[in-house]
Amino acid sequence: MVSFGDTWEWDPGTHSWSQLQPTASPGVRHDLGLVWDSSRNKAVLFGGMQKDTAGVDGIPMQDTWEWDPTAGTWTERTTQGNKPSPRYAHSMAFAGAIKKAIVFGGWDISTGGSLDDLWEWDPVSGSWTARWDGTETNTPLPRMYASLVSDDAKARLELMAGATSSNMYYGTGGMGGIPISPPGMPSPYGWQGTREVWEIDTTTYACQDRSAPSNTPLRARIMLWRTTRPQGRPTSSAESIRCKTLLMICGSGTARPGPRLSRMFGLPPAPTPDWPTIQPGNL
Repeated sequence: MVSFGDTWEWDPGTHSWSQLQPTASPGVRHDLGLVWDSSRNKAVLFGGMQKDTAGVDGIPMQDTWEWDPTAGTWTERTTQGNKPSPRYAHSMAFAGAIKKAIVFGGWDISTGGSLDDLWEWDPVSGSWTARWDGTETNTPLPRMYASLVSDDAKARLELMAGATSSNMYYGTGGMGGIPISPPGMPSPYGWQGTREVWEIDTTTYACQDRSAPSNTPLRARIMLWRTTRPQGRPTSSAESIRCKTLLMICGSGTARPGPRLSRMFGLPPAPTPDWPTIQPGNL
């Protein structure tokens, strides 16, 4: 496998893609973080894994780039000094309430483990500030491939799912450290998925675990226990879509062999953080 480094633009009016040829651009990479800065109408990219030669180990990155769709240009904003360590498969969101880009976790190739630090990037000064260094209590476990979305109206971030362990057979994924994969049943990628949901206050960076031990898909009820949260999965695709006060997520990979998940769930606001299944007719 090798990474790509091309830039494409989607036109929603014509439903067509166009490949662009900017004079400068980030190097080839995958598993990067890319968010839209709605305050300046620019995209912000951080990190990722650079792998340009098949059969050769990749290189985790720690550079920062901006894409200006009006000018059609990439501009590197990497600064010297304080910034997140090289990583990939991290979570990234743009917190509109504070107009900052947020990076959480990811994979540290130097230690062979997941990260649980949280960083804030100021697009005006171009500086990074560490808000968590990984030693705090009552914060999410280290993880990679988690979904991070911003609820700008509440000045909150929602962190969902992800992979919390690289143990091949029995890990620490799941609410309260409960293993997701049964003994002797290897995860297809060696990761253990979690079903945790954390809410992060972007003013104080205080955390609240909003994982709810109820409503989960039938397959999880059969194989695990009677809960109603979405089945633990290493990766998830989440969009900050508010519909009837529900935050929707769609499943992707699971932490065990079997069909991929494609159902949709909704997380109502507190004080009843449950996971009712969303049907298309209810949207």
